Amino acid sequence: MRLARLAAVALAASVIGSQFAVPASAAETLRALRVVTVNSLAESTSVRTVTATCTGQRLIGGGFYLDGDTQGEVLIDKVLPSASYFQVRARETPKGTKGLWWLRTYAVCADDQPGFQVVGVDGPTATCPAGKKVTGGGAEVIGGNGEVILNSMVPGVTTVNAVAVEDANGAAAAWSLRTYAVCGPGDLPGLQRVNALALGDSNNKHVASTCPSGARTLSVGWDIGNRTPGLVTPEIVVPETPPWATGSYVYARELGAGTSTTWSLGSTLVCAFA
Repeated sequence: MRLARLAAVALAASVIGSQFAVPASAAETLRALRVVTVNSLAESTSVRTVTATCTGQRLIGGGFYLDGDTQGEVLIDKVLPSASYFQVRARETPKGTKGLWWLRTYAVCADDQPGFQVVGVDGPTATCPAGKKVTGGGAEVIGGNGEVILNSMVPGVTTVNAVAVEDANGAAAAWSLRTYAVCGPGDLPGLQRVNALALGDSNNKHVASTCPSGARTLSVGWDIGNRTPGLVTPEIVVPETPPWATGSYVYARELGAGTSTTWSLGSTLVCAFA
């Protein structure tokens, strides 16, 4: 079984705040920060792609919400940021489901300012250019035909690390992993991360975290620990929505009949002043 990963991501066994001291800054505080959401129809189709667009603004980060009667047979295999939109793809496993399910995509948007860009690379790690730091990220499985899961997409200080893993039956088709970093000014006011962890067991689980006072959510990442391998998928990775987006909620569930293997779920929330 193939596993695409460059480095392990260490998460503590409780909510941890990793804050970076920000001196007097040349970068502007993010203006007009808002969350745009777009829903798909509730139906049973094998592949669904939903795009949320930052009309007239710059994408800072994003998220997704997979819901409905998935019967544990739908996985996320594409979380794609661009300069102006966030796109997510959900795909049924080869077994599929007759249940009705839907997908919501979130885009966190703000007025544009100098210093933002999206970096995409083939492989598990995308790195911001010198002087810039991560505000969001993404990853996509190219190929795989619904047999490869995005187990991890973790925004670090200057890098985004992703993990993709084949399901328990392996993947018949060739596949590869592409990782994205949304990069902004390194001196963006209040830029910081908050890490949280749901302790390991063999049940579906969630983890929530909140930005420090005065900061707003830019993006959130996830990390399914112990890999389980290929038996757990993220279903909800969202920034909290109006009146104020100041936190995040992450939920992962076991696929199919589930697993008795212990696994954990971590989240990384990226925050800044706005």
